[in-house]
Amino acid sequence: MKRTKLKPVSKKRADRLKTYSELRKEFLKGKICPVTGKQATEIHHTNGRENERLNDVVFWLAVSREGHNWIHANPKEAREAGWLI
Repeated sequence: MKRTKLKPVSKKRADRLKTYSELRKEFLKGKICPVTGKQATEIHHTNGRENERLNDVVFWLAVSREGHNWIHANPKEAREAGWLI
């Protein structure tokens, strides 16, 4: 019996990722990382990024790579600063 390959990403998730890519470009324009003061290059999802939360800009924070690393390495301090929920 021939096996059917599973799709790595569902159609629904692929659509969300496409929207995310477009929103991300606009969101990052001219943003500075609040952690490092450097140019923001990434989106930190303060409340996770599952399902609809992926594109919920209310929970987005523009950060640099170093800032993103710091937030995940220091969750207590990041929560106190409001960068993690």
